Amino acid sequence: MNAIVGMTEIARIHLDDPGRVENCLDKIALSSQHLLGLINDVLDMSAIESGSMALSNSAFSLPDFMENIVAIIQPAAAEKRQHLFIRTFGVEHEHLYADPLRLKQIFINILSNAVSSASPLPTPAWA
Repeated sequence: MNAIVGMTEIARIHLDDPGRVENCLDKIALSSQHLLGLINDVLDMSAIESGSMALSNSAFSLPDFMENIVAIIQPAAAEKRQHLFIRTFGVEHEHLYADPLRLKQIFINILSNAVSSASPLPTPAWA
């Protein structure tokens, strides 16, 4: 929610810079989707507890999927001066069948935990 509020303010301040506003809107859209995902996670917990959880089986592109994950995690990693690299070129099977929502939840959870528990990189002497 903080990202949405912050990016909205940045966009409002830079209304004369369409590129910057578009970048903010892209980040707002991603953050909104992530927030919606968190709300759905809470609802999923209720479904799991009641034994009514159902998984989907959808086709999706692994490179696009990972690009979305990186866009969500990258700001937190950058804030801690960490580098996040994910290589998706040369993957033999780029299109998968799975539950992309559940897979996204897993990846974001693992990467968020890694970013929050890791120590920031030291600032280089030349910086």
